[in-house]
Amino acid sequence: GGEGGGGEGGDGSLEDGSYSAQLIHAAWEAIEADAFFCFTALMSEVRDHFCSNLDHTALGITARIERFAGLLAAKAPPLAAALDNIRVAPTFYAFRWISLLMTQELDLPDVLRLWDSLLADERRFDFLLYFCVAMAPATRREMRREMRRRCGGDAAEMR
Repeated sequence: GGEGGGGEGGDGSLEDGSYSAQLIHAAWEAIEADAFFCFTALMSEVRDHFCSNLDHTALGITARIERFAGLLAAKAPPLAAALDNIRVAPTFYAFRWISLLMTQELDLPDVLRLWDSLLADERRFDFLLYFCVAMAPATRREMRREMRRRCGGDAAEMR
């Protein structure tokens, strides 16, 4: 044996690569299983968004969208008022944001970072609502462009 605690090869130690390959393989299997567990756990919590019987209960998507609208009005009053003035209900954008957990709005690395935070937070859906509120001003330009396309000049009110 040599110094430093590692093997010198030929005996399944780190130097001959087989031991590290086995570790990587075992770690990959564990990561895959953990990721699948986390995904299914998250999806089981989100399923209430897709159950029409719960739409108008405290657990349903309507209640979450109403909570989002209240937070938006409290945290970004000018934007909320402008959207209300041009009759853009939060349902038009927040439904997709909340029910799809931002997967359609963000690039995959950003989705992974967001989902990591969602999985780590016991109050994940409160966190998601605050995240969506923070995203609303960031998407103001895109919303204005879409409103101009649909409604003409009324989108100028969304400053």
